[in-house]
Amino acid sequence: MKSDLPPSPQRHEENTKKLRETLCLCAFVANIIHLILRGRGLSHAEQI
Repeated sequence: MKSDLPPSPQRHEENTKKLRETLCLCAFVANIIHLILRGRGLSHAEQI
C-alpha cells in the first residue's frame, strides 16, 4: 500500500543515494564501452 505523503527526509536521502550509485554505475559502464570501442578504432560517427 502506497501513501500519498511526501517521502521522509531519511527515505529521500536513501533514494538520492541509490540514484547517485546508479548514475555512477551507468557512467562507469558507458566509459568502459567507450574505451573498448575507441580501442577498436571506431569513431562515434561509425557507430551510428
